[in-house]
Amino acid sequence: MPHGSTGGRSRKVRNHLSRRRCAVEQTKVPIPADVLEGLEAVRLSGKTNMLDVPMVTKLALDIGYPETALWVREHQALYVVGFFRGFEATDRLDENVLREMAERFLDSEGGDC
Repeated sequence: MPHGSTGGRSRKVRNHLSRRRCAVEQTKVPIPADVLEGLEAVRLSGKTNMLDVPMVTKLALDIGYPETALWVREHQALYVVGFFRGFEATDRLDENVLREMAERFLDSEGGDC
């Protein structure tokens, strides 16, 4: 690509950033309060990158949060979505809502609003 022709690249970068901003502004992932507590304990331990899902589940088990390990293992796609969008503690969880949220995210590859 010639030195002066960055217009197309700049447009691609702007579009990418716009999609990312849009994804960040979307709904937080609902998660049981006890599971969120376990994720926070794993994060505060500083022993792993929170995107290392197998290690997150192992550490959750090791430090006494089996419900967190099970939830992360059973909802890996939503866990990753929640990592980027944030989690919201809830007392009641509708598995159908979680399934639909994961499907929408996977269908849109996380970039559409």
